[in-house]
Amino acid sequence: MEGEAAGLFRRPARHLEELLTRGSVAGAEPRMRGAADKLVERAQTAKDVESTGMQAAEPPGGRRIDDATPVVSSAAPPGVTHLPRLPPLGDIVDAAQRGASPAEITALLKGLEGPYGKFRVEGVTLQRGLAGISRDSDGNAWITVRMRVHNADGAVVGSVERRFGRDAQGRLVVVHQYTSLVPAARRQGFATAFNRATEAYYRASGVDRILVNAEKDGGLVWAKAGFGWDTDGYSMIESGHNISDRAERLIRHGNLTDAEIANLREVQYLLSQPPETWPTPAELASRTADGRPIGETLMRDSVWAGMKKL
Repeated sequence: MEGEAAGLFRRPARHLEELLTRGSVAGAEPRMRGAADKLVERAQTAKDVESTGMQAAEPPGGRRIDDATPVVSSAAPPGVTHLPRLPPLGDIVDAAQRGASPAEITALLKGLEGPYGKFRVEGVTLQRGLAGISRDSDGNAWITVRMRVHNADGAVVGSVERRFGRDAQGRLVVVHQYTSLVPAARRQGFATAFNRATEAYYRASGVDRILVNAEKDGGLVWAKAGFGWDTDGYSMIESGHNISDRAERLIRHGNLTDAEIANLREVQYLLSQPPETWPTPAELASRTADGRPIGETLMRDSVWAGMKKL
């Protein structure tokens, strides 16, 4: 019987091997075969460690290949969690493109489960119905995955949804659909830990960009996280209108000082200019007046479309 650690690595490897040999995915690229081979090798290493009780060798970069859960690499910036059980994202998206079933894609994405700061992500599953694996107007497959967030006591305190796919030019794109936490779980480090870990994985997978529709607290969070404007023409203009409207509501009902009102009027003027001249969302969030963070007040609850190039 397989040990637990070996099984954790072997499950995604099996699915990649099956996808490579099934008729629905015939002709898969060599990089998918390479990903499967690496996972099989990791599974064998983990199995050997369990049977001998020996500690696996630590390769350059500090990642322990016998660990069954995400670990922190000594070569990574502090707090960056690696996701060693996930195949490259492009391989997963390409498997969906070739007709892999929702169950197979879910199994490949199970590597997202594990600890993130004081929390754990569990229950990775595809969105129910046809939207779990859908196709855009160009025929490209898009995967919509959901997962639960648990606190240290095991209680469910939130959920996360992400979309993965390729654009018309074949570039990998990630869409942050939402991260929702109960009030008691907010500002406890989950979003920072989860986004840092997954962004490192996206970079390693060759993702071109991350898209986000910012709203509520996310209007400020994504601005401070370095997301710029989604430069799609309609999305960017709509974002400018939304933030300008938010500024107007604050001016009329926000009990602001004269300096804060003048600051927001300047923002409205800047956003009325050609989009290529606009300040970034982070620059808007950093604005102050009378020693008060009027920019943070503005961006919190603003609705805007953001993009981060990787």
